[in-house]
This record gives sequence, C-alpha cells and structure tokens, in this order.
Amino acid sequence: MTNSSRQFALKSFAASLLLVILCGCGSDPAKDYAKGKEAFDNADYKTAVECFTDVVENSPDNVDALVMLARSEFALGNLDAADAAVKKVPSSSADDVDVVELTAQIAFYRKDYKASADAYKKLVLNHDLDPSIRSIGWAGLGIIDFVKIDIEPQSSRLPHEARVKFLQAIMLDRRNSSAHFHLGYLYRDAFHCYDAAKEEFSLFLHLEKVANDRVKRVKNEVLPSLEEEIKKRAQANVSRIDTVGCASMLRKGDDFFRRRKFKDAADAYAKALKANPASYQAAIGQARSYVRLNRNRSDREQALTAYLAACKIRSYAIATHIEAADFALRIGNTATAVRLYSQALAASPTSVRAVQGLIDSLTKSGDIQAASVYRGYLRTLSRTK
Repeated sequence: MTNSSRQFALKSFAASLLLVILCGCGSDPAKDYAKGKEAFDNADYKTAVECFTDVVENSPDNVDALVMLARSEFALGNLDAADAAVKKVPSSSADDVDVVELTAQIAFYRKDYKASADAYKKLVLNHDLDPSIRSIGWAGLGIIDFVKIDIEPQSSRLPHEARVKFLQAIMLDRRNSSAHFHLGYLYRDAFHCYDAAKEEFSLFLHLEKVANDRVKRVKNEVLPSLEEEIKKRAQANVSRIDTVGCASMLRKGDDFFRRRKFKDAADAYAKALKANPASYQAAIGQARSYVRLNRNRSDREQALTAYLAACKIRSYAIATHIEAADFALRIGNTATAVRLYSQALAASPTSVRAVQGLIDSLTKSGDIQAASVYRGYLRTLSRTK
C-alpha cells in the first residue's frame, strides 16, 4: 500500500470514528438505545433519531425503540416519519398505552381528528386502566372538540362536548393539568364564566412544576387579564356607596316582605340596591319580592333583572344561580336559563341540579344535541354518587 493509500485509509477510519462519536451510536442495539434515550432526555432529538434508527435496523420488532424513534421524530416535527415509526409497532403491542397515546398525538397534529379520537377512545373505554390514564384519554377527546369549535362554528354542541370531557378527565384525575388548562380557556372564551376560568388556570399553575412557555403565558398574561376583567365587572356602577341608606332600606324591605307586602318590599329593596349596587341582600330581596308579586309581565322582568344583579354580585353563589335559572325557565327565557345553569355547573361541576337544569333548558330551547351531551354527563354523575 502506498503512503497516499495509507493516509486515505487512516483519514477514512478517522472520519468514520468521528461520525460514530458525533452521533453517539454504533452497532450494539443495547448501547445505541441507551445513548438514544440519553440524547432524547437532553432534547438532542436529531441524535436520538439516528440512534433509535440504528436499533430498529438491527431489531425491527423492538417496540421500545420504535416508540422512542416515533417520539423523537415527533419532537422534531417530522409527523410523517413519526407516524411511519409507530405504525411499525407489532400488532401484539399496538394497544399498549404508550403506543395508543402516541398514535393519538401524532394523528391530532396531522389534523386527522377522527384517527386521534379513535385512539383516545381506546384509553377512555378500557376500564382496566389506571384512572389517570383514562383521564388522559378524556382530556385528549376534549381538546379535539375544543379545536373543532373554530372549524365548525355552526355546531352548538362542541363547546358542551369539550366541557363535559374535560370535567370527566378531572373527575378521574384532579391533577390532569392539561384538562384544567383547556377548560380554563373554554370557560373564558366560550362560556364567559370568568371566575371559573380563573380557578382552572390557577389550578393549572399549581400543578405544573416546569416554567414552560404555557405556564409563563398563563401567569403573565392570561390570569392578570382575567383578574382585571373580574375586577372591572365588580366595580361597574359602584361609583358611590351609601351603606347607611342601604341598611335602612334593607330593614324596611325585610319588614314589608315578612308582612307579605311584596310591592312595598320590592320598592324598598330597589332603593337599597340604588344606595349600594353591590348589596346582594338588596338584589335577591327585590327578585324574590317581584316573584311573589307576579302581577304581570313587568313584575317577572323586574324579578329576572334583580336575579341577574344578585348573580353578578355573588358569581360563586350556586344556589342563587339555580334559583334564578329556575325562574327564567318558568317564564320562558330559556337563553338566560341556559347561561345561569351553565354558570352554576362551572362553579359546582358535580351539581345534579345544574346539569338537569341545562338538560331542561336546552331541550326547551330546541338544542337537542347539546341537551344530549348533558344527559350523558348526568348518567356519569349518577354512577359516581
């Protein structure tokens, strides 16, 4: 061999050795897998792909390597390659939890929502799985419906579907941060239940330990804007408060109410509410007085207006929301009834009264599909009580 040939051979060997060192992989499947896993854990997904590809070439039925290869490609955004890898998993392992979940995630990001939902349903319907795993399935199904709200804006069912699925995910695992996160956005944007949205986002922050972009956005943008909105609504029309005058008129209203002088009671409570627009007792007293009076349509409208004021003052008062919703439904104002029952359910996710009220009001309004969503949820609540 000439000197030039030896030099070429040495350079080729050195280049090959350097390539092995750089990619961290060789021809030993066990070592390649370990190196690939280390690269994955360090977010070096390109090296992870190279290592897991070597493992699969030597062991085509290695399920762990196929799953990690798919995860690595998925992390790089190579959805087709990730899908191809996961589809090579032997049929005997196709229903393994990690394979099913990965299949669902890949399909979701490929916008194949049917395939994604089919995979998540496997987790949901397998009652032998740990509740936390089934919770992942419910949350995944909820996210699909959540995304489809913008795709199918004409569908009145989708926000309710997403909500119920997130609630079922949380019922199975209260630490499912993804369910809390998406339910927060759903309550804020679709149902306008700002207090409930704030609660869900706060739970999300409590559960998430890593300060990722999602956590930073919720902490620095979403929660502050929600708190400002809640504060602004609470302060509306409360520029001047006469606490002494309010207390005086409340006493008169209570006295008239006890003596069944409901018109005088309503007038007294109205004056109390004018003196202090933040007085829950004045608002609820006025509402109940007009309900008892009930002489004409005007009385019923006044009662509902006062009920809405009471609900606004105490957005967390579940019993008040249900009482107001029951009244709205009785007088035929189904849209208001739906909104109030929905707010009650946001405050108390296992309230059978709120769910039954939603079923009744949605049915009366003609939204049979949305009503059927809550019928299914009511059956779930009945089984868990």
